[in-house]
Amino acid sequence: MRTKAILAILMAVLIMPCVASAQTGRLFKQAPNNKPGNSNKSAATKEWVAKGTAGGVDYVMTGKINHDDYDKTQTSTVSFSRIPETLEEFLELQQDLGVEPQGAVALQVIAFEMYRRNKAVGEEAIRANNTQTNFNDCMRQLKDKLGKDPGYAQPYIVAALMMGASPSNGYQPRKPYTVSLRVSPAVEYKESQILGGTVLYLQLFSQGWSMNWRGVDVVKPYDSEYYLVSNCPAFYVGCAPMRGQWEPID
Repeated sequence: MRTKAILAILMAVLIMPCVASAQTGRLFKQAPNNKPGNSNKSAATKEWVAKGTAGGVDYVMTGKINHDDYDKTQTSTVSFSRIPETLEEFLELQQDLGVEPQGAVALQVIAFEMYRRNKAVGEEAIRANNTQTNFNDCMRQLKDKLGKDPGYAQPYIVAALMMGASPSNGYQPRKPYTVSLRVSPAVEYKESQILGGTVLYLQLFSQGWSMNWRGVDVVKPYDSEYYLVSNCPAFYVGCAPMRGQWEPID
């Protein structure tokens, strides 16, 4: 009888990991309470990975960025298989990515590229991913940077924000499209009464500017489900020009 009891306990221990794995759904390498949107302070941030498909876009997020406590050592990447074609696809993707600060930054790059392709749809995507003030700032600048005036336009400026793109390769990012981020090593999180939440100061790596780390601020207002971009002038100030004609990314 004692032998049977011991065997029963061993079988239960072996079965439990399988059940837990089945319950994690599209997330892996993380405990159930470390899903996107959870700021568990005990998460193994460098091993944290979330992946899935939303709005017809396959995505992978690696590296947790703490929502509450500043840690200048934290880094993250977000990869996505394609650029959404419709606002509905973008909003569905936002449901998955927007709950994480790094996801909001990736959505900003995606929304900018949507604007380059389709001004009306892209404008609404940018509106959904930004505070009102930053939306206004972005639109003023992007109308020139992604416009038709050759004196101002740089249609490749969004591609310059993606990994692998540089002036030397004609701003052709690697696939799947990826953005690489880190927490600002110099600026700690700050509470903002004006924005109604804690501002997280992040930086995105790019080879399109002489200063490779491009600042971007995100905040999750108290009345918002998602993180929103509250400041990102480093994303649309002129990048290094390239020779020849740019081949648009697909």
